[in-house]
Amino acid sequence: MFFQTIRESDTQLIKILAIFPIGRQNEPKRALVQAMTAMLRKATISKANKELQEAIDFYGASMEIYSSSLYITAEMNCLAKFTEPVLDLLFEVLFEAKFDEDDWVTISNILKENILQSQHQTDYWAERNLSLNLYGKDHILGYYTNTRDYDDISISDIRSFYSTYLTNCCPKFFLAGELPKNTESYITSLVTKYKLADTKSTYAPTTINSSGNYCSHKLENASQASVRMAISIQRTSFEDFLKIEIWSMFLGGHYMSELMILLRQKLGLTYGVHSHCVHHAHTSILHIGFDTDSKNVDISLKKINNLFKRLNSENNLDLTDAINQYRSQYSRNSEKALTEILYQVRLTRLGYDYSEYQKFMLGSDSTILNKMNNIQGRIFDFGQYNKSIAY
Repeated sequence: MFFQTIRESDTQLIKILAIFPIGRQNEPKRALVQAMTAMLRKATISKANKELQEAIDFYGASMEIYSSSLYITAEMNCLAKFTEPVLDLLFEVLFEAKFDEDDWVTISNILKENILQSQHQTDYWAERNLSLNLYGKDHILGYYTNTRDYDDISISDIRSFYSTYLTNCCPKFFLAGELPKNTESYITSLVTKYKLADTKSTYAPTTINSSGNYCSHKLENASQASVRMAISIQRTSFEDFLKIEIWSMFLGGHYMSELMILLRQKLGLTYGVHSHCVHHAHTSILHIGFDTDSKNVDISLKKINNLFKRLNSENNLDLTDAINQYRSQYSRNSEKALTEILYQVRLTRLGYDYSEYQKFMLGSDSTILNKMNNIQGRIFDFGQYNKSIAY
């Protein structure tokens, strides 16, 4: 059984994440993982919806279950003194779920309505089309669901998927906060009770490429334009992961980042611009996005291109502020363990040693500063960014 634990005294709170290697790689129908996940926490074999919600509220707990492309995550937060009864509820929700036809009608309508509402937003179309360009329309990491996907899913599909993949699957557990000493052993007893077995993901990573594709989408009555750019970067080491994270912070990760200074402060073309990274096995995607008036799109892209050319020509760029900003986001939280465990989840999923990451974040290892330039050319290759504009 897999446990990662970060204990912190005097918080009186705990966070427990249970992560299942179940995702789109297991789907016989598109959107089935999301459909099943949305139905969890509605009812169990012994508790109707009202009774279940009252039981969770009685302990002042929060319990969220959500899916990504490759994982299902159950997240539980509660007071430390209620750890055991809330864990009992969590396991009941996960492994004794009951799926009702009427609930699925309600949930599917909500999911479809969310899609329809999103389609009135330029940022939805910019991000959707960028994803399609990066991954392809059927790639499990990048496809977007549509209303027809949910119409094609029946309650029997959800029940079958649940019984096949979730009911016997032992997740990885990440624990944080003022945990009682016996928390791990109590979880182990519940795993034994439900006869859960370790399960490995069946997903085989594929190469993701960006090759400078450009697409646009015209939206009737749009009040702004949304611009999204992304480039894929191959990683061969943990150091590459850190470099990509820091370059992202340098470009658009804080108020005084290069793109913010250029587009907001100097040119006044947008209220903000941001960058972030999405990391997959061996590949990272660096995303850049901003919203502006449609007449400013071309000049904004031209200015970014010029900025990239200038930055790429400079040797020994000063990344000190970017590193300091990156580290400060890690250490500024009051209940530190409850946030830190999320970093541990991220590193573990990528197969990296969290202690090495922690060493860097706490400032005891800055040797990476001397090795930043070997991916600089890729970061600043404007022509290789896929670009998606919705206006």
